[in-house]
Amino acid sequence: SNTHQITQAPAPCAVTGLGDDGESYGPAGGSGIFTVSTNGGSCSWTATSSASWVTISSGGNGTGSSGAITYSVSANPVAADRSAEIVVGPFTYSITQAAAACDVLSISAGSSEIGFDGGPGSFEVTTNGGACEWSATSSADWIVLDAGTGSGVVSTLSFTVATNEVAEGRSGEISVGGFVHTVVQDPAPCVVTAAIPSEVAAVPGEASYSVAITTNGATCEWSATTSDEWITLDVAAGTGDSGIEFTVAANPVTVERVGSIEIGGVMVMVTQAALPCAIVSLDPTEASADFLGGPLAVSVE
Repeated sequence: SNTHQITQAPAPCAVTGLGDDGESYGPAGGSGIFTVSTNGGSCSWTATSSASWVTISSGGNGTGSSGAITYSVSANPVAADRSAEIVVGPFTYSITQAAAACDVLSISAGSSEIGFDGGPGSFEVTTNGGACEWSATSSADWIVLDAGTGSGVVSTLSFTVATNEVAEGRSGEISVGGFVHTVVQDPAPCVVTAAIPSEVAAVPGEASYSVAITTNGATCEWSATTSDEWITLDVAAGTGDSGIEFTVAANPVTVERVGSIEIGGVMVMVTQAALPCAIVSLDPTEASADFLGGPLAVSVE
């Protein structure tokens, strides 16, 4: 008998299937494994990831009729779901990962300096998702938030600082998502805010008086001046809340007189009463008359 031998060439190597279609992960990520099958023991495969956050740990390049591919999934930093694929031959292994919780990632500035007269300020807030909302609080009533809430990946937090009336610098904080923005405000210029009393009624005779001075800061220096010679400043300068002392000379005339003292732009009016009318001299002080009588002249002053 005759034999006819037939030899058939092998089929081309091919990946014939994956052991699973895919996996889902929470925001924290994790690791996984799936199998790959080919149509021959000498067949090889190559696996590739479509995203940097999915890393093929082992089995990315293999040979044999079957094998395993292991991979790891990084934590999701973004507040949005995401997906990726591991491709092996004509087959796709799908990976999905849940969104991270919304979080404020950063603020654009840690502090700002505002002049004593106040004004607007702002800084940017960055979150990990376009739908993420944030809320902010101010530690001081002189820092007013234009809007205490916002949303988006990058948004602007605006605020307004009131005028500083005190000659001392001050600071406050704006807190948002665990971050703190410090607002530093310059001191106001020193001013005398009041002189009490602002009007002094002086007696006709010489006497001493005092006026209490208040300023807008404990370190504020002030001085007092007068152009009236009959007012003598005994204590004419000071610091912070204190006072002046002065002496008013006796009024030599029967007419009221008015003077003033200036302390840092604040005026104190001094009104001295008139000297009371009185006979101060007679000339002559004695006179003689004969027994017949008659007129006599006396000068009165």
